[in-house]
Amino acid sequence: MAICLLTAESKPLNDLYLKMKTKPRESITAPSLNRAEQSTLFTMDETKLARPRILKTSIRKQTSLKSPSVDTSSKLTGSRRLKLIIPIEPFANQETMTTKQGFMYTPKEKKKFMLSVAEYLEGNEDFFKGVACIRAKFTLVCDRPMAAPDYIDSVLWKSLSVRLYKATRPDCDNYAKPIQDSISNHIIQKTKNKNKVVVAIKRGACIIDDDSNLVDVRFVKVFRRPDEEPHIEILLKEINPIYSYE
Repeated sequence: MAICLLTAESKPLNDLYLKMKTKPRESITAPSLNRAEQSTLFTMDETKLARPRILKTSIRKQTSLKSPSVDTSSKLTGSRRLKLIIPIEPFANQETMTTKQGFMYTPKEKKKFMLSVAEYLEGNEDFFKGVACIRAKFTLVCDRPMAAPDYIDSVLWKSLSVRLYKATRPDCDNYAKPIQDSISNHIIQKTKNKNKVVVAIKRGACIIDDDSNLVDVRFVKVFRRPDEEPHIEILLKEINPIYSYE
């Protein structure tokens, strides 16, 4: 049989023992706070300490993984776009002629074609002024001959009412130069008086500063449909100077 001696120093221990024995354990875990107050205190500490750390790390990750091309594309590229339809039959380039005296001149047919294109494009001057990089697509809708080409069946040639690729001469290179000079700031014609002084200069449509700004060019050469006339379709678009394969 154990004998417990109560002294003045051991009285607090006995009181605590009796208190734990008589009352449930949850009532003495935090005597000054109930469960609702304890949960409120925990969430307040969590919002003050844990959440700001999570936000800081997430922002740091986003900035480190951000691609530099996304920022530069919005600053370097624009949204200028121009589509033109010229009701003129495509013209193949003629080489510059030379006189007996050694002077070079542009043939009349080429000069007439370039002047006609420049007149149709009046009103769109300086549309791409100051633009360095331009993507261009030229659709050359050529006249449709009566006889079918060698690579197309004659029955299909008469029955089909769609555009067909023109795999015959002239080449696309021969069509390219007159059109590019017509839409650029290229001198087409000079007028001189008897003293050989330039009186007037006829330039192209001046839609672009120079044909060297056409960095991505595509030429499509097709035969027209039976229900349409020969013409030239031009699509110009400003692009990003940073090259991206598409």
